[in-house]
Amino acid sequence: METVNIRFNSMEVEKADLRRGILDIAFHYDEKGKASVYRKAYSMDNDMEKFIQGSIKEILQKAREKHGIGVDDDDNFLNYYINIIIENESSGEKMVNAIKRFREKVKSLKSVGRHESYIQRYNSLLGLKADIK
Repeated sequence: METVNIRFNSMEVEKADLRRGILDIAFHYDEKGKASVYRKAYSMDNDMEKFIQGSIKEILQKAREKHGIGVDDDDNFLNYYINIIIENESSGEKMVNAIKRFREKVKSLKSVGRHESYIQRYNSLLGLKADIK
């Protein structure tokens, strides 16, 4: 039996397509002590909680596939069992709050009238991070 600890660290906006309302978000997390990144596009029309739940589910599935043992590798059935532990349980709630902040930043961009301010605010959106430890 193998135990895999996952600890979510932060989320970051890598790209933003404001015309289509899509943010490319990177989830930074530690998997068994090694830094990992999972990237996923978020459409601002979609439900934030479903997006976060789906993303966490995909990260866990990736960890299962990565640390799984092939059927022919071992005869002990306990070796096929993988225990995945999310160390920071409140991370899902913090991720939803981060998405809310990202969306508010995008909405504030739509109200900008001057080109200089718009470009400056757009650049501040890219690379925007939210700590979710």
